[in-house]
Amino acid sequence: MLPIALIFWPFLETIIKNNKNLIVYKKYNENDLFKINSQFISGFHALSIIIFGFIYLFTQSNHLFLFIFFFSIVYFIYDSYSIWFNKITDYYPYLIHHGASIYFLQCLFNYQGNVKSKMILGYVFIEITNLPSYFIYYFLKTNDNKNEKYYKKLLNLKQIQLVLYIIFRLFIFGYLMKYCYSDIKHQPVLTFSILGLYLMGVYWSFHLTQGYLKTKTDFNNLISKKSN
Repeated sequence: MLPIALIFWPFLETIIKNNKNLIVYKKYNENDLFKINSQFISGFHALSIIIFGFIYLFTQSNHLFLFIFFFSIVYFIYDSYSIWFNKITDYYPYLIHHGASIYFLQCLFNYQGNVKSKMILGYVFIEITNLPSYFIYYFLKTNDNKNEKYYKKLLNLKQIQLVLYIIFRLFIFGYLMKYCYSDIKHQPVLTFSILGLYLMGVYWSFHLTQGYLKTKTDFNNLISKKSN
């Protein structure tokens, strides 16, 4: 499984780069193209983890667990290298997230049964909250005409994003990790990694709320100008 995972991510990135005209129809600078490609790859990873994560929770297949483990670990390492060596400074905070995620995943080998399932379920819910961000990023990059239709669709997307983030990332993930606390508290690094992931969720929820309110203000200003 490891050799396949090592080959898969650069292979997927190469396919996206060689077929970028099917994804974006405008010309972007190298930095923007990297970010667009990164969003597609990250989205593919998130969707895969959601699908295979739920299958694992129903089947408890050890082979599927190993697949999820190597699939994600290699992705986080590969994406970290890409961000660092391409000097994408906007994405540097992801390096902290990736590091915490890698440690979280490798610690899953220490647990079995209900605790392991709850931790994987929490991981799946985190990936679910990431899905709307890929749609929003692509929508922002491919739409220049900021009319009433544009803002209505953007507001709907941001509402979905915010609701999913608060419910799954803050409440459900927080509850699941609280459930596991008595079993993981003897591992302080794992505890701090989970706490770090949760606090990043709190910070990002605040950031998403600000973004939604700003978009709503821009939309209201547009409507006001049209009515005058």
